Amino acid sequence: MHFTDRLLNFPCLEQVIDRSPLIVGPNTSVLDAIDLMIKARGSICQVSNSNSSPDLIPTSPTTTSCVLVVEESQLLGVFTERDVVKLTAAGVDLSGVAIAQVMTREVITLTQSNSDNILTVLSLLRQYQIRHLPILDRQGQLVGLVTPETILDLSPKAHELQQIEESLREGETYRLLFEHNPQPMWVYDLETLAFLAVNQAAIHHYGYSLAEFLNMTIADIRPPEDIPVLQEKVANLAVEGYANSGLWRHQKKDGTIIDVEVTSNALTFLGRLARFVLVTDVTERQLAEKSLRQSEEKYRRICELTSDYIYSCYVTRSGAIIDEWATANLSRITGYTFAELPEGENGWLNLVYPDDLPAFSQFINERISTNQAGSLEYRIVTKQGDIRWICDRIQPEWDDGEGRVVRFLGATEDITSRKQAEAALRENNDRLTLALEVANIGSWDWNMLTNETIWTSYHETIFGYEPGTPRRFFTDWFNRIHPEDLPEIKASAQAAIASRQDLECEYRVVWPDGSIHWVDSLGRFYYNALGQPTRMVGVLYDISDRKQAQEALHNSQEQLQTAIAELTRSNKELEQFAYAASHDLQEPLRKINSFAELLAHDYRQQLDEIADKYIDYITDGATRMQALIEDLLIYSRVGRQELNKQPTDLNTVVSQVIIDLSFVIAENNAIITTTPLPTLSANPVQMAQLLQNLIANGIKFRRDCPPEIHIAATLQKQQWLISVQDNGIGIKPEYIERIFAIFQRLHSRSHYPGNGIGLALCRKIVERHGGQIWLESEPGKGTIFYFTIPA
Repeated sequence: MHFTDRLLNFPCLEQVIDRSPLIVGPNTSVLDAIDLMIKARGSICQVSNSNSSPDLIPTSPTTTSCVLVVEESQLLGVFTERDVVKLTAAGVDLSGVAIAQVMTREVITLTQSNSDNILTVLSLLRQYQIRHLPILDRQGQLVGLVTPETILDLSPKAHELQQIEESLREGETYRLLFEHNPQPMWVYDLETLAFLAVNQAAIHHYGYSLAEFLNMTIADIRPPEDIPVLQEKVANLAVEGYANSGLWRHQKKDGTIIDVEVTSNALTFLGRLARFVLVTDVTERQLAEKSLRQSEEKYRRICELTSDYIYSCYVTRSGAIIDEWATANLSRITGYTFAELPEGENGWLNLVYPDDLPAFSQFINERISTNQAGSLEYRIVTKQGDIRWICDRIQPEWDDGEGRVVRFLGATEDITSRKQAEAALRENNDRLTLALEVANIGSWDWNMLTNETIWTSYHETIFGYEPGTPRRFFTDWFNRIHPEDLPEIKASAQAAIASRQDLECEYRVVWPDGSIHWVDSLGRFYYNALGQPTRMVGVLYDISDRKQAQEALHNSQEQLQTAIAELTRSNKELEQFAYAASHDLQEPLRKINSFAELLAHDYRQQLDEIADKYIDYITDGATRMQALIEDLLIYSRVGRQELNKQPTDLNTVVSQVIIDLSFVIAENNAIITTTPLPTLSANPVQMAQLLQNLIANGIKFRRDCPPEIHIAATLQKQQWLISVQDNGIGIKPEYIERIFAIFQRLHSRSHYPGNGIGLALCRKIVERHGGQIWLESEPGKGTIFYFTIPA
């Protein structure tokens, strides 16, 4: 029978499939799976014929047994006895561990086809160095398993393998395969160890000529210290057929030492007992594995240094999540070790505070459906029963083969202290507001860069708004002023700014019912390094009664004298009060801090421990906010002071900006996503201001749909190109050139508040860092801002 005829008669795949392999579900414990393999080991048939094909001889019983992890007929992974050895050697405690946590997920498979024969199987087994090949049908469901044992034991034609090999050795085909194989191959005399034949790949790889090889022995390509082990190994090979000799060191002609894997088989060559050898150079693989181990060790140490805990979880096809691993800080935040976490699908849900479950479920579903990173702040219940706030940042992992998100990588931060500090600060602000209301004084804080304002409730009352009405912008104040008083107010404000004086003016306010009320207002401007006003804070009070009294004086001299005396006294008191209130409001944070210190001094031993803790939170919150204000003031001097560049991680900057804008983001249901961002040599405060302005613009100039903002970075010609893309209203082409000019506005204040300084500041920051900023926009579809920073 010719060689080609033997190939045609070679067994097909159908004949060698084991249709009853060991199968378990993903929640099966590792110990149960090991028990199944132990019971099945007795049925493993070992093949030891020295003349058989080297691809069909198992190296040891531990590589022939495995279990397939299957869910709804879908193959999820494989778990072999080799995995057991690795886990045991690593000292892993397998009690209570589900097999889904330790199985191998990346599995080489073969789709069943009537045209497939064993040669296809042999090629896959050799190419990927595997001993278990799951067979799937065209729908991706598990059919069975092929191993070297099933080929030898189950195929009625497996005995023809030896005949095919003999045909290859005897014919020209074998010579061509030997000569042109890309891997080094040779034949050596088993008695003298002399080379008998060498292929071109070996000549090229080792640097020796064919003549040199044929005058050498296999000991000549070993370092001297390895020769005794070689001689012992060769002595044992005299009674073996196929053998995987494992990892060796070989020495090239130039003295270079390489790591190789050697596989050999016994044969008779030119009448001599010899061995046929196949060599695989694994030097680069060894170096890569060493580098990987070092990288993993470095990553582990970094994870131990951070206060966050890092974790990974698997996402099933049904959208359920299964915890895979977590760093040690898990127990510091949750009280649970990883082994103590609830097992099975969605075990983490048992820790989520019940009221936060809907938001958490929606967050997870969005990560799965959009494959976009995101963060969520929510509460958990610890092992001790405490309620803690955490910030969970998740990066999905997409699998192109499965066409879905298969894993979450996340970092979780304990933000309980921050939440408590925010609550304490709100409480102090409420107390300050109450004090002002008792004195019938309204106050405001106007950010002239964003046109956002903060009003007290009595300010709303003076302007005729219902208590609690959302009023956050300058236009809400401006629209209530009597039109006849506006020119004078503008002129007074310009004069006060020019002379760096406080602004004090009286004007009329028109309520919705048409009634007119007089207001006396005292305000103070704050300036940046360029002398431009950026903020104004002040107080106001209703002087309608005083104005009515002044009008009545025109009708009665007696009433006039009385009114004058009353007004003189009232004015004196009001001026004194206005000065005192202005002075007190100049540094409200200092007042909060002082008040907290008084509470601590007078009542620390009289109140309970929780009250003492709240006092500490107040002090800490005021101190932190004071530091924030000082940073902002330093930034306002950006045009005069040295830039002070330092390594700045934009990922950290964006995370802080998202926290700072959390109220606006939540109010507008905005979605902020990023790709991994670089670390730049830049001023971190200015980078935060730059990104905050661009993100805030994307939220403010929104359409009817929720704002979506995406931040990305690419390295181009020694500089980083950063993009901030939104889905807002867009910008017409004729306005693109003027949008970065200072105080340039494209919309009326009634539609979009703001004074047109934000993008001018962005351009200034970018240019100060040696970069450029520009935009691309399409009205009705959104805008992309680009800026560059030198790498």
